[in-house]
Amino acid sequence: MREGDKKVSSKVDKDKEAVKYCLDEFIKEKNNDAKLKSEVVKLIRYLDDKNIRLEKAGDKQAADYYLWQKNNNLKKGTIKHNLCSAKRFYTYLIKKGVCKQNPFKAVAKKLKEKMLPDTFASYLYAFLKDKEISKNNEI
Repeated sequence: MREGDKKVSSKVDKDKEAVKYCLDEFIKEKNNDAKLKSEVVKLIRYLDDKNIRLEKAGDKQAADYYLWQKNNNLKKGTIKHNLCSAKRFYTYLIKKGVCKQNPFKAVAKKLKEKMLPDTFASYLYAFLKDKEISKNNEI
């Protein structure tokens, strides 16, 4: 293994340790809720598979996570639980200074409006597109 590869591997290991530590501390605060832990672990694995660091996830990743679950035929209630758990975890990460934003805030809010899944997905992508356009116009 080359020296550069060792450094990258070491950084990845440290990042994974940090994520595990945050998850463990979060679950302790939530009375060791096993279901909550499994829901957050799904999110962490999803982001890891996409090579996205927790603190780098944004609205697009939250929308993609929603669609990934929908496309894998998870039930609407399961998806809602997973997204609410993701929102709770990100709220914890913000409180601890690990993240600056909660990408699941808008997703969870729209789910509370009880939109049908297809309508929700269409709305969410339109929302993100408008947000991106307004962000570009600010420059």
